[in-house]
Amino acid sequence: MLVGTFLPWLRSGRISRNSYELAGVGVRRLQAADWVEAPLRAWPYLGLLWAVAVVVMILGRPWIAGWLAAVLAGLTGLVALGGLVLVVRLDSVMLSGLLIGPLLTAAGAGVVLIASVAILRRNSPPGAANHPPDSVG
Repeated sequence: MLVGTFLPWLRSGRISRNSYELAGVGVRRLQAADWVEAPLRAWPYLGLLWAVAVVVMILGRPWIAGWLAAVLAGLTGLVALGGLVLVVRLDSVMLSGLLIGPLLTAAGAGVVLIASVAILRRNSPPGAANHPPDSVG
């Protein structure tokens, strides 16, 4: 999934741009609402956020890591799908074909989201072992 963010997302002529370059262009050029600009400004920190999720998992906190990974995968997948929509809509105007970056990122986000759900289903929330369910009589 992260590899896809570094691959080309947009190509115009001989110039290719990855997701980080596109986010930078979006921040500089778009006069967008705060809810659009905030994710664009946060996009360069995506790798760091994923590293935090991995470290949390290594430290033995699968419940927290699972939730963090699920949220990050959902957000990353939404951005990648948005990138796909943009590429498809612009393709007839200026692009030389669909690019692998948003496809790989969206597919990777889907796989990570499924894995996160599996981690959450397999691991109980913190403190759950200390409070067994009530038994009937």
